[in-house]
Amino acid sequence: MGKGNLTIALALVLALALRAAGDDGPAGADPDVDAAEAAARWTAELADRDPDTRHAAASALGLLGTRAGKAVPALLAALHDPEGRVRQAAASALGRIGPVGEVPPAEALGAALSDPEARVRQAAARALARFGAAARGVGPALLAALTDPEVAVRRTVARALVKVRPEPGSAGPALRLALRDADWDVRQSAAEGLSVCCPLDAPSADALLAALWDPDWNVRQAAAEGLARSSSESARIVPVLLGALQDADVHVQARVSLALRGQGAAALPALARTLRDRRQEPNVRFWAAWALGMRNVDGARARDALLETLRDRQDDPDVRRAAAAALGEMGPEAEDAVGGLLEVLRDRGAAPALRAGTGRALAGIAVPAVAALASALAEPDPVVRRIAAESLEKIGPDARPALPALERCLADPDPETRRAAEEALEVVGGM
Repeated sequence: MGKGNLTIALALVLALALRAAGDDGPAGADPDVDAAEAAARWTAELADRDPDTRHAAASALGLLGTRAGKAVPALLAALHDPEGRVRQAAASALGRIGPVGEVPPAEALGAALSDPEARVRQAAARALARFGAAARGVGPALLAALTDPEVAVRRTVARALVKVRPEPGSAGPALRLALRDADWDVRQSAAEGLSVCCPLDAPSADALLAALWDPDWNVRQAAAEGLARSSSESARIVPVLLGALQDADVHVQARVSLALRGQGAAALPALARTLRDRRQEPNVRFWAAWALGMRNVDGARARDALLETLRDRQDDPDVRRAAAAALGEMGPEAEDAVGGLLEVLRDRGAAPALRAGTGRALAGIAVPAVAALASALAEPDPVVRRIAAESLEKIGPDARPALPALERCLADPDPETRRAAEEALEVVGGM
């Protein structure tokens, strides 16, 4: 091993040892004093004539993290070192130490985004990502770096922007441009950034809607997640989202469904039509059903479409299960669906997963379903009794009116029902 490599290895081993000592060092040792002494030595070595020594010192200081705070001025100076690897190590160290010291390091790291070497620019962007909101002042420099000629730098810059979140209104144009980047990773982060860095205005909504048809599913998913955070453009967003429910990737379908749910009442009519349309693929109707599980909207139309699907024995079992889950998501607002859910629960011909799903839905409706679930504890079918007891356990103390019925189930002839009743009594009645 050469002298330079040996210097780096020894410095890093010592830095790692000091970091570990800060967690569980030996009794009587003072890791802060040891770290301060090492940091002072490595800070002095940043001015050494040997580039290997300077590189090792910057790398070791980074491993000390916040305990190397006093080294920040020297590390800032090292950002101008003639050796690119030293500048890279200095930028990385500043990111690990964090936004401390009298001289704000974020501004210098922002300037390092224009370094002639890509590895330094990438290290600066990664460091700024660690700073988060503390680096918001260099947002313009990060946005400008989205056009860096090196894809690895653009990727890191795009991810950093999601963490830093520049001032609202300044990020939109650059992020919309980045959505057309040749690299899918950059486009994905740009889509995420559009939804967290700035208000979703019409141009940004248009950009995200277009990204729903990106060739990469990660980008489509990120675009759907971004659209889920806004309902200001519902008239234009809902039809496109409905089309995107046809996506071949289930992860994208799930995010699109969430986005449709986020559009609120504006999406209800179209979702109900999609759910009732048997010409649609079952997986599309599945996610349409799930999206209908909204609260705090006029849910009569959604409830009716979901109940109609749930009661149809000829319909796809997974679509029926999604309808039950959506009714549970509506909570007490789905009180009028209790009878229909019990009807399916009693159906011995229904798939076990569907019957279990109706029980979870009744638990989601909560208090309005307690009386019906208490009555179901006397049903002749042990599966109904067991699921009713499990649902009451999920409701918890609000199901106390069902305590007498649960206590009678302690003598139930079915062992699974007795077990479910015992567990429910512990939760509902505090037994």
